[in-house]
Formats: sequence, structure tokens, C-alpha cells
Amino acid sequence: MITPTLKPGVLSLGDLFTATWNTYRAKFRLFVTLAAVPALLLGALFLLYMGGISALRSFTGEFESVLPVLLAGGAVLLVGSFVGALYQYRCLAMMSLATRDLAAGHEPTWADLHERTRGFMSRMLLLLAAAFALMLIPIGLVFAWFVVVMMSDNPPSGSTLAMGIGVTVLLLLLVYAVALFVAVRLVYVLPVMGIEQQDGVGAVRRSWELTRGVFWVTVGYYLLMQLALSLPGSIASSLLQVALVPLEQSRSLDGLGPMQPVFLLLALVAGLVGVAALALLQPVGQIYVTAMYLSRLRELASEPPSTFLTRPAYPYGTPYGAPQPYARPFGAQPTGYGPQPPAAPYPQDAAAPTYPWRSQYPPAPPDPQAPQYPPPPFPPGSGPV
Repeated sequence: MITPTLKPGVLSLGDLFTATWNTYRAKFRLFVTLAAVPALLLGALFLLYMGGISALRSFTGEFESVLPVLLAGGAVLLVGSFVGALYQYRCLAMMSLATRDLAAGHEPTWADLHERTRGFMSRMLLLLAAAFALMLIPIGLVFAWFVVVMMSDNPPSGSTLAMGIGVTVLLLLLVYAVALFVAVRLVYVLPVMGIEQQDGVGAVRRSWELTRGVFWVTVGYYLLMQLALSLPGSIASSLLQVALVPLEQSRSLDGLGPMQPVFLLLALVAGLVGVAALALLQPVGQIYVTAMYLSRLRELASEPPSTFLTRPAYPYGTPYGAPQPYARPFGAQPTGYGPQPPAAPYPQDAAAPTYPWRSQYPPAPPDPQAPQYPPPPFPPGSGPV
């Protein structure tokens, strides 16, 4: 058993950030490994594909001769990327399991998390395919409508073009709003699939129930986390784009010709920087979402807020359930003094009689008018012999 990283009770916004930091710090190496392994696998697959293209292009000068190999390699890259995405979602579910274990005071390991997520990729396959279909179908319909409008006039008039662009933008905004609403309602899908071991349909239904009635709170908490992660992510993305500028210029000048070794090395370094940024930032978001999920479960179980009973609550490093050195009720004003001894009992009046604790009145004297009854005879067989 280790120190729990989440305070008991429903977590506030500050508690969520504190719990995220405590959890991340408690198993930093494990979380970074879970984020880096799938990213490195996908990066290695892409570099292998690009290296094969460069080798074929330098070996045979005709593009038509290597076109079937390029198509086959592209199909392999597409399938490998899909499998890599499934494994990346499995690693995210393992992060949720690790967060729950650390919140309960247990120490997770890679082998244990891998064993407990066995079969996750098969359960995630249908859900991921359905998500891609539901995302691509509305966008495809919007662009198909735009193409039909543009082809109605030959060439399209200015009013037709403006109307088509305006309606297309409105439809895309509507699709984006619906997608955002669905994404917020399904924000707990991965924690549910990892912790509760449910399939895709059950996880969607469970996440929809957990976010019922708290949509705007969930949106606010989630957007604040995204804003907190956007700054380092933007810096890493900007560095990556600046590093790839010479490579893109070389491509535009030479086409698919052999890339210079310095530019290839630059692309490799930029890719490693991107993987490092992903490995450092991705666990933060998943831990935060899992902490929101655990707090929501406590809220549905009618647990009090984490700062309701005492303040300050349990700091990081204090064993779960340990008494606090000084705690005051929530809302009480600080006095500036430490714990006070219990008050002395109120002194009683010396003239007042004291009676047994079971009665506050003295025993009544015997009543002379009460009838006197003789003592009962001895029971048969118990009298004197």
C-alpha cells in the first residue's frame, strides 16, 4: 500500500489539478512509458515507409515502376496506423487504471496493467470504426452538397457562390457543435472501458449517464485542462514546424528525390521532440479525466465534497485516514490558535444535593399508607429441611 493520491470525497477544480500532479509524480516513469511506446511504434512505421520510398526512388528512376509497391506500402501503413491507434487507446485505458489504483493506495505495474486490459483492442475496434463513420459521413454530405451547388451553374454566379459558401460554413459549424456535445458526453468512455471493463456500447451508455445533468460543469473542467496543456503543446508544435521548414523546402525543390542526410537527421530529431512532448503531456490529460470520472462516481454515491468536513484536507504524503493536527469545520473563521484542550466541567453549587447519575431526583421516602404484603413462601423443595 502507498499513499493515496486523491483526497476522499467529491473533488473541486483545485483538487483535480492537485490530484493530477500527485498521481503523475507518483508514477512518472510508468505514465511516460505508456504514452511513448505507441508513439514510437507509429513513428517507426512511418519512417520505415518513407525510407522504403526513398530507397525505391533512388534505385529505379521511373515513378510508374514503383507505383504498385507504393500503393501496397501505403495500405500497410494505413493498417499499421489503425492498429497503432488501437494500442494507443489501450495505453490510455491503462493510464486510467493506474490512476484508479494510485487513488486507492495501490501501486500499479506495467505487467499488471497489460494483463487487466487484455481484449481491450477488440472491444475498441467497433467503437473506433463507428466513430470514424459518424464523423466522416456528415462532413462528406456537407461537401457533397457544396459540390452540387457549385455545379448547378456553369460557371457559378456570385450569389450562388456566396450562398453555397455561407450555407456550407453554417453546416460545418453545426456539425462541429454536435461533435463537441457528443465528445463531452462521451468523455468518460476510456476510463469506463479500462476500469469497469465494459464494451464499446456499454461504455458509451455509461458515460452518457455519468454526464447527465452536469454537462456545463464537465465542459468547463475539461476546457480548463485543455487550456492548461495548450501552451506547452503549442511551443512544441512551433518548434517542430520551424525544424521541418528546410525539409519542406527541399521536398518542394527536389520532389521525391533523395533527401540530404542533414535534412533527414533534422526530421528525425524533430520527430523525437514531438514524441517527447506527446509522452509528457498526454498522461496529464488522461489522469485529469480519470480524476473527474472518480469524482463523479463519488458525487453519485452522495459523498460530501473533499473540503466539507475539515480544512485543510489530507495533503499529499499523509496516510489515508490519519488524523489532522488541527481541523476546523468548513466555513469557520481561523482563530490563529492551535488545538484547545476540552473545556472543564461546569462547577456545581456546593449547597445543591448530588444524586446518582441515573436519576435527577432523590429517592422518595416509603409511604406509610401503602399496604404491606407478607414475603412470599419458599418454593416447593427449596425451604429449610
